[in-house]
Amino acid sequence: MSKRVIFFIALFLSPAFFSCDINEDEDTDDTEEGINLAEGAEDASDYQFTESEATVITLNGSSATVSGDGASVSGATVTISSPGNYKLTGTLTNGQIVVKAKEEGTVRLILNGVTVSNSSTSPLFVDSAEKVVLVLNEGTTNTFTDGTSYSDTDEGQNAAIYSQAYLSVYGTGKLIADGNYADGIGAKDGMVIKSGTIEVTAVDDGIRGKDYLLIHDANVTVNCGGDGLKSDNETDTSLGYVYIEAGSFNITAGADGISAQTALVTKEGQYTVTSGGGSSRTVSATLSAKAIKAGGAISLTGTSFNLSAAEDGIHSD
Repeated sequence: MSKRVIFFIALFLSPAFFSCDINEDEDTDDTEEGINLAEGAEDASDYQFTESEATVITLNGSSATVSGDGASVSGATVTISSPGNYKLTGTLTNGQIVVKAKEEGTVRLILNGVTVSNSSTSPLFVDSAEKVVLVLNEGTTNTFTDGTSYSDTDEGQNAAIYSQAYLSVYGTGKLIADGNYADGIGAKDGMVIKSGTIEVTAVDDGIRGKDYLLIHDANVTVNCGGDGLKSDNETDTSLGYVYIEAGSFNITAGADGISAQTALVTKEGQYTVTSGGGSSRTVSATLSAKAIKAGGAISLTGTSFNLSAAEDGIHSD
């Protein structure tokens, strides 16, 4: 069924589609619609740091230089091996930024106008870390672009920015992910977007946090062939959720616009979502092309939506 849905603040639909029973006075650390936000790894200290004390990594086309501790360079590969703050600037062509930190602690990548491309793997790859925070410095644009085929996917890389650990994005700058192989930004663990302007184009999914996708406030634009915003942990019923507090979202997806394996909650924000080519297009029975979809409860509160879907505008299993 093709459907176009336009609705605004505090519109209540049938419980068969979603529920609107969030108490605005609740502490967001409590459980809401089956989501226990306290289970997440986010902490206020993640966003507290002194930039002047960071190790400086300067990207110089086909190589890089390091001033400080915790990072090394081999050819066009920069490897960060310890928790700490790292300020990156410059351009790296057919290179890679790798985070491989075994010790406990937060790795902060302070992106200060960075362009990294790689034709055969993820240009930004978090192999191991307790936490990684991407800091988008004010007034900067930071771009990561991969190629159409990967030579090595043993570690599961499939995105222009790919993390096997908890990943957070913070700051007032811009992050651009151009995923020509599969996804734009992918986290095998949980993913938090604290703030920033994020633009993603991707052959498959746009932004994916497998365990959860938590967005506090951001300006997000996604144009992708798969799902736009996604969390898809299928093995733990306490995970696989999408929780959005505020922001502006413009999503054009070949499949579902916003998809959660379990619960999906929005608190505020403006959403323009087109899925499966929009309401005028007929899709095959094998393709899911809902604008907003969740396997569990859906709660939409204090938000405005413009949804155009090849299938349902809002769908809860």
